Amino acid sequence: MAENILDERPDAERKVLGVGLPAVGWALAEAGRIPYVALISISVFVPYFATQVVGDPVRGQAIVAVMGTIAGLIAGFTAPLLGATLDALGPRKPWIALGTALQAVLLCTLWWALPNGAGLSVPALVIALALIKVLYAYTEVLHNSMMPFQADRRTIHRVSALGMAVGSLSGVLIMSFVLIAFSLPGRVDWSWVPTVPLFGLDQSRFEQARITGPLAGGLLFLAILPLLWLAKDAPKAQTRFLDAIGHGARYLVHLPTKLKGNRDGALFLIFRMIFADGAVALVIFGGVYAAGVMHWGGVQLLIIGIMRMFCAALGSMVAGWLDGRFGCKRAVQIQLFGMILLVIAMIGTTPTQILYFWSYTGPGAVDNALFSGPPEWVFLGIVVAIAFVSLGLQSSSRSFLSRISPPDQTGAYFGLYALTGSATSWLGPLAVGLATEYFGTQQAGMVPIVAFLIVGLAGLFLIRSRVDGSD
Repeated sequence: MAENILDERPDAERKVLGVGLPAVGWALAEAGRIPYVALISISVFVPYFATQVVGDPVRGQAIVAVMGTIAGLIAGFTAPLLGATLDALGPRKPWIALGTALQAVLLCTLWWALPNGAGLSVPALVIALALIKVLYAYTEVLHNSMMPFQADRRTIHRVSALGMAVGSLSGVLIMSFVLIAFSLPGRVDWSWVPTVPLFGLDQSRFEQARITGPLAGGLLFLAILPLLWLAKDAPKAQTRFLDAIGHGARYLVHLPTKLKGNRDGALFLIFRMIFADGAVALVIFGGVYAAGVMHWGGVQLLIIGIMRMFCAALGSMVAGWLDGRFGCKRAVQIQLFGMILLVIAMIGTTPTQILYFWSYTGPGAVDNALFSGPPEWVFLGIVVAIAFVSLGLQSSSRSFLSRISPPDQTGAYFGLYALTGSATSWLGPLAVGLATEYFGTQQAGMVPIVAFLIVGLAGLFLIRSRVDGSD
């Protein structure tokens, strides 16, 4: 496959936004992927599920931990085989289309997640959310493994950063729409906000939260159309499907031996697995934590989601600059260190406490009110800063892997990348769930996340400093 990667010459094709049209098509797929994470996992649906469908934030956080564990186990032990199989088959686009269509259908079923389990049962919703996350992991492997075909290795970090920025800005737009069209009507007297929710949605039945499932599903599918049209795909191989599965399985069996010749790639995959456990858990529980600890309602979570997405777009572009200036490995280390400090600060901020040391005795948060009081301002700043760092971390991580993986084995390596992001990703949610149950507080449940991030950061120092194309 190496010969099918774009010509290394900088003038090989016309550039748009500093990259070629195929790269733009690839990046535009993130316009559906990142908003799905923002609407469903972080800002709206999962916090609604934990607090209103389950009915108890602490129990809800524990149930979300179970869901993350299930999804992580399934995806982790199957995604690498999928990536290796597709390396043998070649084209990724048909499989991306199929996986995205199934995700869209499952996301539409979230409309029937009624308060207090009156619609779909809690177990049924856990299964649906777990399947959506598994399919998301599969399509992520396929999408990421196409990235090296869109640009040469000197500019690949620009493609990754562009995708993250496009996805974040798309998230800003869709969450702003949800806020103005469905959540703010009837709650504020602003001339540019409708007096009642659009399309006849009923806020008393939490339809403004439930509609995010169908919205995310539709956007997820629409966003892959530019990828299917513009992006370069791997060439079709003369291999039958069952033979490709066998080839993929054999490749994975012998991969530990192959990785001995790519020491830095192996080390990165191992320690990325560890810090990704913490990062994934932070995504899963961030909105639930804010809803339960700070007592923020739907409007507040949407506003913070919009701010997160805007800052994440900036963070992804800064990550691209960091990659070019210091190299991908150093960029990952810088962003990991920042995330550790921010999560520690978040744990130490509550409605009555600021950064562990300052007490606050003013009025508490009012459900669905705008932010007020120093603790909320500080917490808001911390959460927004985490978003700024976390998306850049994702961008730098996959740029790093694309530079140190063999060009004809990108599917397998990004399958392993998914493995390092999901095979043990159940450990993060499990650790959070156990700590939450044992200590009975959401703050204690977040402490294991810090431990995962610290170990991952420490391990990256074992990688040689200039293996990522920063020369």
